[in-house]
Amino acid sequence: MNLSRFFKQTAVLWSGRTDDKYGKPSFANEAQINCRWEDKQEKFVDASKRESLSRAVVYVESQVLPGEYLWLGDLADVPSDNPLLIPAAHEVRATGAVPSVDADTTLRKAWL
Repeated sequence: MNLSRFFKQTAVLWSGRTDDKYGKPSFANEAQINCRWEDKQEKFVDASKRESLSRAVVYVESQVLPGEYLWLGDLADVPSDNPLLIPAAHEVRATGAVPSVDADTTLRKAWL
């Protein structure tokens, strides 16, 4: 089953974070991805095994990782190359993946 028809929105994904010797972050990659973005609170378990509440839940076609950042919108419209300077950009705090029954498709979810 092809899920791409459900991903009608776009988001910008920042990955490859590094910090310089003064602690200033930079990101190696900035890419536009297709998604389904829902601004809703949902309980999830973070990497520290603590229960948290999300700001948004984002369904994505490709893998995203905790620590990366997402912003709802087009790459051409992004206001900064640093997501930490964009109030509406959020850190991916947890991810999950569920394969379809016949294992031909995987639904990926990111909690922000």
